[in-house]
Amino acid sequence: MNLNRTDRAGDWLPGEEEMATAAFHADVEQDDPHTQTRQRVLRTGTGAVGALVLRGQSSALVADALVSLSAIAIDRHQSVENEDRAESARKSEQLRAAVMDALAHEFKTPLTAVQTASSGLLELKGLSDSQSDLVRLIDNEAVRLNALCTRLLQTAKLEAQKLDLEMEEVNLKSLIEEVLGDSSKGREQERSRMQIAVDDPDLTVRVDRGLLATILAQYIDNARKYSTPATPIEIAARRSRTEVLISVHNFGPTIPIEDREQVFERFYRSSALREVAPGTGIGLSIVRKARRHITDMYG
Repeated sequence: MNLNRTDRAGDWLPGEEEMATAAFHADVEQDDPHTQTRQRVLRTGTGAVGALVLRGQSSALVADALVSLSAIAIDRHQSVENEDRAESARKSEQLRAAVMDALAHEFKTPLTAVQTASSGLLELKGLSDSQSDLVRLIDNEAVRLNALCTRLLQTAKLEAQKLDLEMEEVNLKSLIEEVLGDSSKGREQERSRMQIAVDDPDLTVRVDRGLLATILAQYIDNARKYSTPATPIEIAARRSRTEVLISVHNFGPTIPIEDREQVFERFYRSSALREVAPGTGIGLSIVRKARRHITDMYG
């Protein structure tokens, strides 16, 4: 239980209270007729959790029974602690999701106004080159912040499981083209790097279209950010027996093995790639939660 303490009852000579500690660390059980002591190690499903030393005229059967009862009590205590921690973590996640949802909504309104104003200024004639550059910078950053707020809202909905999923037959080639069109707005040169590899133009999958589009958009965005400039990015889909495999492949630095699971944790970014491109560490956590929803749909 990691309490790192010794409890005792009755009369013990100085130093004898350490017998239980020694028995636990040495993982040794023994009976000493000379001192009339019996040493037992307390074990639960997780392994040794403590030790018990008895002194007096008691049988080995009684000692074993007391040890079993003590181990059961400790095991129950650990179960209650684990449940309390899980409940606290769940409430913490709910609070965090609610805060993110509220903040994202609050940011959305002024960002939309900024983006509308900057887009309108870009349509005006008569701006100098430096003025146009500044307005374009404002517009691009407003779009980026708006996308970040959208991701925060998606995360909150996925965590709260407030998604109304609509199952339908989705044509993958059409969906990939749609996602690429949305993600390439304002950067047509990037679109030329994208290569679609779908052998069967009629390949479909029954899924929630918006959820799958979210996953694809995030993978494509990551592939673009962390790829070597001007290298191709391939988005492929093919049928494999009873499954449909979708992949996004790029050329660039690889994620270290030790980070490949952690990058799907919210706000985690691989230390090896932090300087390659800016990011928040939110995107792939959305992907993992969206994938779980899709998996749940199929049981």
